[in-house]
Amino acid sequence: MKSSFENFAIAVLIGFAVLVGPLAALAGSPVTADSNLFLVIGPNAAEIAAQAGGQEVGPISAPLAVIAAGGALFAQNLRGSGAWAVRDAGRLAFLCS
Repeated sequence: MKSSFENFAIAVLIGFAVLVGPLAALAGSPVTADSNLFLVIGPNAAEIAAQAGGQEVGPISAPLAVIAAGGALFAQNLRGSGAWAVRDAGRLAFLCS
């Protein structure tokens, strides 16, 4: 009979294995010249996007992340406005398909 700790450890390992792929894809999605949607990560991400000259897109936002669109220098402006990280949100599409 397995202990509750062993069951918990197995559940954590399975959850980690399920999340590693999508998280690795996001971490490896640098902003390129043809990026037009950006995942903005930081405190008050919607305010950071507005301050950088862009706008939040999408039906919902999270406290520390939003998907935003903006002009040519938007990604650079995001970093200057306090974003912790800026990623290519187009890469998120493959997770949903």
